[in-house]
Amino acid sequence: MFTYTTRVNFYDADPAGILFFANVFKLAHSTYEDFMARAKFKVNYFTGDKYAIPIIHTGADYIEPIFPDSTIKIQLSVTEVKNSSFVLMYDLLNSKDEVLAKCKTVHVFIEKNKWKKVNIPAEVKKHLRKYLVRN
Repeated sequence: MFTYTTRVNFYDADPAGILFFANVFKLAHSTYEDFMARAKFKVNYFTGDKYAIPIIHTGADYIEPIFPDSTIKIQLSVTEVKNSSFVLMYDLLNSKDEVLAKCKTVHVFIEKNKWKKVNIPAEVKKHLRKYLVRN
């Protein structure tokens, strides 16, 4: 499991004073970016010319309110690795390790110039498998 810690900003809240529902994906994506950056791949898969990794499906469950100025821990786990796609799950936890929200993202590797799916590069697949958990 990969862990990322962050603080919830005031501007992330809605008028009710809790995290705006869509911002759970912003927090998840920040976790994903850190997860990929720490792998120190030979290729930058976010900004390189050859590949893109679009998200093709998302989902979230909101269990408890997430308040601005709180520090949360986000635990990322890989739940599936296929030839060209992978699934990430995120648990957003408070300081007592209570689950506040859960979300899921499904990613697919594509070749940018053709916009067609391709196999996940070996170095990425190896990194993903280090965090693979079975549910």
